[in-house]
Amino acid sequence: EQQIRWLKRELPNSNATWKIIAADMPLGLVVWNDATKKAGAEAVSNGDNGPAKGRELEIADLLRYIKNAGITNTVWLTADVHYTAAHYYNPDKAGFQDFNPFWE
Repeated sequence: EQQIRWLKRELPNSNATWKIIAADMPLGLVVWNDATKKAGAEAVSNGDNGPAKGRELEIADLLRYIKNAGITNTVWLTADVHYTAAHYYNPDKAGFQDFNPFWE
């Protein structure tokens, strides 16, 4: 809670062209504790095709905040997948749509 309050306070105060948000886990990829059994999601995505819950709700709240506050040019740098990738998130292609497009 303290970190998210800090981020929501500092993002709109930033005059940087690009707002880089670093996270230790990817947003849209499921990272399993036990990949063989597909159990114990570690990252934001929980591997459940149902409604958002848990960390997904926290990220949705932050993305909604970024949109409503008019914060532009956010880029997420994430890790823990052992390869390089660039993912484009577009609300037109998502279950949760109250956010502006961004790159991870």
